[in-house]
Amino acid sequence: NLDSTSSHHYFPNMAIDQEKDEVYVVYLDQRHSPQNLFYDIYVSSYSKQSGVKEYRITPKSIPMSGTSFFWGDYLDVDIQNRTVAVVYPVYLLGNESNLEVATFQPDQFVPETKKTECAVNAITINGSTKIFVNVQHPYSIKGKISTGYFFKHQAYKFKHRNATNDVDIDDEIASFGTSNVRKLKYKLKNLDTGETFLYKTK
Repeated sequence: NLDSTSSHHYFPNMAIDQEKDEVYVVYLDQRHSPQNLFYDIYVSSYSKQSGVKEYRITPKSIPMSGTSFFWGDYLDVDIQNRTVAVVYPVYLLGNESNLEVATFQPDQFVPETKKTECAVNAITINGSTKIFVNVQHPYSIKGKISTGYFFKHQAYKFKHRNATNDVDIDDEIASFGTSNVRKLKYKLKNLDTGETFLYKTK
């Protein structure tokens, strides 16, 4: 790949475009998450004629699941008629995951210079739940975590604002003395564009 940082790149899978003699490798990439709490899906290609190229195909970074949820290498790539198809895993928080599919044409790929939405992760660290935002633009966020064990339920609210132009940082915005998260919901606003994004676990 073309990453100059010391980030992790792992779970690779490969396909070959036999028409163009070009190799494609898909992998999980954490170059945009200094604390390794999020990842993106990248595809790198190589040919003698073109050298190495890379494609960031995720619309926003994906939260890591932590140790409480099994996370395997559900990642695959194929290419046919100059269209690359990628199947990749997405962690949805709340111990839920999904598989998603992305397709693109390398000859017509236009990289996004800035992602449209920051990613949010709620992860247990040393018995506490911490909320992180993977920053891609100035943002504001407000939300609530519901916790509970049997009949002991509590709700914690949080809000935060980051108006700087820093990107590719993991911003810790809240910490709660609980490791039993039942539900998470938040509203995140892109301060550059005014767009708002709503998220709620089941």
